[in-house]
Amino acid sequence: MSPVYWKSHQCHGVILGGKVNLSNLKELYKGFLWGCGFAVATSAIYFVSVSRLLATAENEYRNSIREMTSTEFNTAAKIILPEIVNHTISDNTVTLGIKYANLMDAGFIGQSFGLHISLFSNNGKLLGTCDQPLKSVHSTSETIHTQIECRSVFGVASEFDHAIADVVVLPLTD
Repeated sequence: MSPVYWKSHQCHGVILGGKVNLSNLKELYKGFLWGCGFAVATSAIYFVSVSRLLATAENEYRNSIREMTSTEFNTAAKIILPEIVNHTISDNTVTLGIKYANLMDAGFIGQSFGLHISLFSNNGKLLGTCDQPLKSVHSTSETIHTQIECRSVFGVASEFDHAIADVVVLPLTD
C-alpha cells in the first residue's frame, strides 16, 4: 500500500510525517488498547494486594486491642474484690451488705463492671442469683459499701447460708 500524501481538500487518516498511513493508525489504536488493558490489570492487582495487606494489618490490630482490653478488664476485676460483710433475711429476700475496692478514679469502671451474687443454702443448693452494676460513687475512701436485695427463687430465704459475689464485665451499650 503506497502512502497517500496530503492534499488541501482530502484527509484519509492520520498525518504521520506528512503522510497519511491507515495501517499505522490501526497499530496505534491496538497499542493504546494494550496499554489501557495493562494499566487496568496492574491497578486491579495493586488494589487487591493493598486491600489484603491492609485487612490483615487491621485484623492484627483489632486482635491486639481485644487482648489488651481483656487483660486490663480482668486485672481491674481482680482488684475490685467484692466482699459480703453482712446479711439480713426478710420475707423471701436476702439483703446483702457488700464492700469493694474504690476504683472509681477511672470513670469507665462503674459502667463496665457489675456484681453477680449467687445465694446458697447450707447444703450447697442454689437459692437464687441477682445482678447489679457497680455504683459510680466518686469518693476518696478506699472502699465502697453497698447493699443488694436478692430474691430466693429456688428455695425459702430462711435456708440461706452463704453467698458468692463475683465481678462481671457488662456488655457495652450506647
